[in-house]
Parts: sequence; structure tokens; C-alpha cells
Amino acid sequence: MVEFKANPRDAAYMRALFAERYPEGTIGDAAAAAGAERVVLLYGDAIGLGWAPVERGLLRGGAEVRVLNGRRRDFALDRATRLRLRLRRAAERSLAGEAVFTIAFVAATPFLLAFDLLRGRR
Repeated sequence: MVEFKANPRDAAYMRALFAERYPEGTIGDAAAAAGAERVVLLYGDAIGLGWAPVERGLLRGGAEVRVLNGRRRDFALDRATRLRLRLRRAAERSLAGEAVFTIAFVAATPFLLAFDLLRGRR
């Protein structure tokens, strides 16, 4: 459900976006990034669900790390940005927003129903 809600873009879309933004770049895996000066991570979703292990390894390697996400945002991945992403990922996985909305909806339903009945609506 979390992945579905993230609405990730497919690989073809991300390859085309990468070619548009970084025409001189090549697409490879984490092993190919070992000696690179700059590495661009392609997040299919907005916050990079599942990318934390790759990020840790790349930040230790000393290369400039950038992110291009499925929402067409391009940003540097530094320690502060990783912290913010970690918090967003935790909130997304916990489904806290959905839980709060559900509780508020269930709590408000009797009052809304009573209001409608008092005004003569069925």
C-alpha cells in the first residue's frame, strides 16, 4: 500500500528524465558509481522509498550525490537532506496521517449525522 500510494514512475520515464537533465551521463548500478565524481540517484517516487542503504554507501564514497525524483525535482543529497528524507519515509511507512484522519472522521460522524437530522436532511 505504501508503494502504491507513493505513485512511483516507471523505469522508462526515469531514463528519459535523466537523459533530459544529464545528457552527458550514463546509467549504471551502484558498482559503476564507485569511481564517479558525481552520482545521480533516480527515485521513482518523491522521497526515495527503499534507497537508504544505497545512499549510505555513496555518501561514504566521497562523490557528489544528487537526486532526480519522479516529480522532476533535482537536489543535492547531503546529511541534512537525508535526515529530512528519513523523517518523511518514517511518516509515510507508519501511515500516521491516514490513522489521524480515520480517527477524526469516526469521531466527527455522529455530530455531522445529528446536525443533518436536526436540519431535516435524510
